[in-house]
Amino acid sequence: VITLANELRRITENAGLPSYVKTSGASGLHVFVPLGGQLDHDGARQLAELLATLMIQKHPTLGTMERVVPKRQGRVYLDVVQNAPVKVVAAPFCVRAKDGAPVSMPIPWSEVGEGLTPTKFTIRNGRAWLEKHGDSMKPVLTEKPDLASAFAKLMGGT
Repeated sequence: VITLANELRRITENAGLPSYVKTSGASGLHVFVPLGGQLDHDGARQLAELLATLMIQKHPTLGTMERVVPKRQGRVYLDVVQNAPVKVVAAPFCVRAKDGAPVSMPIPWSEVGEGLTPTKFTIRNGRAWLEKHGDSMKPVLTEKPDLASAFAKLMGGT
Protein backbone atom coordinates (compact mmCIF):
# COMPACT_ATOMS: atom_id res chain seq x y z
CA VAL A 1 0.00 0.00 0.00
CA ILE A 2 2.79 2.41 0.90
CA THR A 3 4.70 1.73 -2.33
CA LEU A 4 1.58 2.26 -4.42
CA ALA A 5 0.56 5.42 -2.56
CA ASN A 6 4.01 6.90 -3.10
CA GLU A 7 3.85 5.91 -6.78
CA LEU A 8 0.55 7.75 -7.07
CA ARG A 9 2.12 10.78 -5.46
CA ARG A 10 4.97 10.65 -7.99
CA ILE A 11 2.51 10.40 -10.89
CA THR A 12 0.34 13.27 -9.66
CA GLU A 13 3.33 15.50 -8.90
CA ASN A 14 4.78 14.89 -12.37
CA ALA A 15 1.41 15.82 -13.88
CA GLY A 16 1.12 18.98 -11.78
CA LEU A 17 -1.77 17.62 -9.71
CA PRO A 18 -1.87 18.14 -5.95
CA SER A 19 -2.65 15.08 -3.85
CA TYR A 20 -3.44 14.47 -0.21
CA VAL A 21 -3.38 11.27 1.78
CA LYS A 22 -5.16 9.96 4.85
CA THR A 23 -5.31 6.67 6.63
CA SER A 24 -8.57 4.84 6.12
CA GLY A 25 -8.76 3.82 9.76
CA ALA A 26 -9.07 0.26 8.49
CA SER A 27 -6.63 -1.48 6.17
CA GLY A 28 -5.50 1.11 3.66
CA LEU A 29 -4.86 4.65 2.57
CA HIS A 30 -7.07 7.09 0.69
CA VAL A 31 -5.52 9.56 -1.73
CA PHE A 32 -7.49 12.66 -2.70
CA VAL A 33 -6.76 14.67 -5.83
CA PRO A 34 -8.65 17.98 -5.73
CA LEU A 35 -10.38 18.82 -8.97
CA GLY A 36 -11.80 22.23 -8.12
CA GLY A 37 -15.27 21.28 -9.35
CA GLN A 38 -13.97 20.95 -12.91
CA LEU A 39 -15.10 17.34 -13.49
CA ASP A 40 -18.36 15.53 -12.91
CA HIS A 41 -18.46 12.13 -11.21
CA ASP A 42 -17.84 10.26 -14.46
CA GLY A 43 -14.84 12.43 -15.27
CA ALA A 44 -13.42 11.97 -11.77
CA ARG A 45 -13.82 8.19 -12.09
CA GLN A 46 -12.09 8.22 -15.47
CA LEU A 47 -9.19 10.18 -13.99
CA ALA A 48 -8.99 7.70 -11.10
CA GLU A 49 -8.93 4.82 -13.60
CA LEU A 50 -6.15 6.50 -15.59
CA LEU A 51 -4.08 7.06 -12.44
CA ALA A 52 -4.64 3.47 -11.27
CA THR A 53 -3.71 2.12 -14.70
CA LEU A 54 -0.45 4.07 -14.63
CA MET A 55 0.28 2.73 -11.14
CA ILE A 56 -0.41 -0.86 -12.21
CA GLN A 57 1.81 -0.46 -15.29
CA LYS A 58 4.66 0.49 -12.97
CA HIS A 59 3.86 -2.13 -10.28
CA PRO A 60 1.89 -4.98 -11.92
CA THR A 61 2.61 -7.43 -9.11
CA LEU A 62 1.51 -5.02 -6.37
CA GLY A 63 -1.75 -3.41 -7.52
CA THR A 64 -4.97 -4.37 -9.25
CA MET A 65 -8.39 -2.97 -10.07
CA GLU A 66 -9.90 -6.47 -9.90
CA ARG A 67 -12.97 -6.37 -7.67
CA VAL A 68 -13.23 -10.14 -7.12
CA VAL A 69 -11.04 -10.89 -4.09
CA PRO A 70 -9.82 -14.37 -5.14
CA LYS A 71 -8.74 -12.98 -8.54
CA ARG A 72 -6.54 -10.32 -6.90
CA GLN A 73 -3.86 -12.88 -6.09
CA GLY A 74 -2.68 -10.97 -3.03
CA ARG A 75 -2.38 -7.64 -4.83
CA VAL A 76 -3.60 -4.34 -3.35
CA TYR A 77 -7.04 -3.32 -4.59
CA LEU A 78 -7.04 0.14 -6.18
CA ASP A 79 -10.66 1.13 -5.66
CA VAL A 80 -11.53 3.53 -8.44
CA VAL A 81 -15.27 2.77 -8.34
CA GLN A 82 -15.63 4.81 -5.14
CA ASN A 83 -15.76 7.82 -7.45
CA ALA A 84 -19.51 7.71 -7.99
CA PRO A 85 -22.49 9.65 -6.64
CA VAL A 86 -23.82 6.78 -4.51
CA LYS A 87 -20.52 5.68 -2.95
CA VAL A 88 -19.19 6.67 0.45
CA VAL A 89 -15.73 7.01 1.89
CA ALA A 90 -14.58 7.17 5.50
CA ALA A 91 -14.48 10.90 6.20
CA PRO A 92 -11.33 12.45 7.62
CA PHE A 93 -11.29 12.21 11.42
CA CYS A 94 -14.08 9.64 11.61
CA VAL A 95 -13.72 6.88 14.16
CA ARG A 96 -14.03 3.41 12.63
CA ALA A 97 -16.01 0.63 14.30
CA LYS A 98 -12.95 -1.56 14.84
CA ASP A 99 -10.88 -2.76 17.79
CA GLY A 100 -8.91 0.13 19.27
CA ALA A 101 -11.21 2.74 17.67
CA PRO A 102 -8.88 3.75 14.81
CA VAL A 103 -9.42 7.14 13.18
CA SER A 104 -9.26 8.02 9.50
CA MET A 105 -6.47 10.58 9.77
CA PRO A 106 -5.15 13.07 7.21
CA ILE A 107 -1.37 12.88 7.23
CA PRO A 108 1.41 14.65 5.35
CA TRP A 109 3.10 12.63 2.61
CA SER A 110 6.25 12.54 4.75
CA GLU A 111 4.42 10.07 7.04
CA VAL A 112 3.79 7.60 4.21
CA GLY A 113 6.70 5.26 4.67
CA GLU A 114 8.11 2.44 6.73
CA GLY A 115 6.29 2.00 10.01
CA LEU A 116 3.00 3.55 8.95
CA THR A 117 0.03 1.37 9.77
CA PRO A 118 -3.54 2.34 8.87
CA THR A 119 -4.60 1.95 12.50
CA LYS A 120 -1.76 4.08 13.94
CA PHE A 121 -4.19 6.88 14.80
CA THR A 122 -6.95 6.18 17.30
CA ILE A 123 -9.66 7.95 19.25
CA ARG A 124 -7.09 8.19 22.06
CA ASN A 125 -4.18 9.79 20.17
CA GLY A 126 -5.76 11.32 17.04
CA ARG A 127 -6.73 14.66 18.48
CA ALA A 128 -3.30 15.29 20.02
CA TRP A 129 -1.63 14.37 16.73
CA LEU A 130 -3.93 16.71 14.80
CA GLU A 131 -3.32 19.59 17.23
CA LYS A 132 0.45 19.11 16.86
CA HIS A 133 0.59 18.60 13.07
CA GLY A 134 -2.53 20.33 11.72
CA ASP A 135 -4.95 19.25 9.03
CA SER A 136 -2.82 18.39 5.99
CA MET A 137 -5.94 17.89 3.84
CA LYS A 138 -7.44 21.34 4.33
CA PRO A 139 -6.29 22.63 0.90
CA VAL A 140 -8.22 19.86 -0.88
CA LEU A 141 -11.33 22.03 -0.63
CA THR A 142 -9.88 25.07 -2.40
CA GLU A 143 -7.32 23.90 -4.96
CA LYS A 144 -8.21 24.09 -8.64
CA PRO A 145 -5.42 22.50 -10.69
CA ASP A 146 -4.85 22.98 -14.41
CA LEU A 147 -6.51 19.76 -15.55
CA ALA A 148 -5.84 20.27 -19.26
CA SER A 149 -2.11 20.45 -18.62
CA ALA A 150 -2.26 17.54 -16.19
CA PHE A 151 -4.14 15.30 -18.66
CA ALA A 152 -1.60 16.15 -21.38
CA LYS A 153 1.26 15.12 -19.09
CA LEU A 154 -0.54 11.96 -17.94
CA MET A 155 -1.29 10.88 -21.51
CA GLY A 156 2.33 11.55 -22.39
CA GLY A 157 3.40 8.78 -20.00
CA THR A 158 4.26 10.48 -16.73
